[in-house]
Amino acid sequence: MLIIRLLRKFWLLFEKIEVDLSIHSKIIPQGSAIVTDKKSSREESIAKLFDDMYSSKPEPPNFDNFDPSAKLQIKHILENKAKSVLEVGMGAGGMLLVLQERGVEFVYGVELSHEGTKLAQERFELFGDIDRAVFFEGSFLDYKPQKVDVVSFHQVLHCHPDIEGMVYKSLEASPKIIINTMPRKTWYTTLLFNLISLFKFAAKGFKPYSHSPKKVETILQEHNYSKIFTEKEFIWETSLFKLE
Repeated sequence: MLIIRLLRKFWLLFEKIEVDLSIHSKIIPQGSAIVTDKKSSREESIAKLFDDMYSSKPEPPNFDNFDPSAKLQIKHILENKAKSVLEVGMGAGGMLLVLQERGVEFVYGVELSHEGTKLAQERFELFGDIDRAVFFEGSFLDYKPQKVDVVSFHQVLHCHPDIEGMVYKSLEASPKIIINTMPRKTWYTTLLFNLISLFKFAAKGFKPYSHSPKKVETILQEHNYSKIFTEKEFIWETSLFKLE
């Protein structure tokens, strides 16, 4: 019964996600090159999955409906007085819109999904300041980031096979802070990811990855980032890293 309840909770989590879901070293470990020949097809699968989710008309972001981890990221980004933020996997731009509304001077967003990028553009034209926003449609690994105060990964790294490449790429923006929300590495999240992947997303060719948050922490610590805090929910783990 416990497994059934956990599975149902995780399933509903994916159903409700509003996918509102940018140089210290350019050296990419050889391990990350293993997935190079798979990267394009995997990223196409991710883009297709999320394209199907962005069929709605542009609406202002409803902060009350944001996931707790999104609210937590916004809180800490604002508390650190960030003037520029890059969100990797921005979805339809909801977090970036709220950050801009609350004082962030310039925002950058990277998104694989064409429909997500298009919707974010429309939302900023209607509800934000499009002149203080830049969006990039495509792979973050192909992106040439501007220098920013904060890089945000919000519920995105588990969608990509090359977690090392993604984290190393974020360092090219020379951020003072990197904030990351990803699934906790537990037996039940691993099991549930496998089940959800098998039954819910297999038909669309999408595969979530059971990466460990520790891998992100190790890379960042090697590049002089200290973990300031971690907050854990049932599924998600949010950590903030600050450059020493």
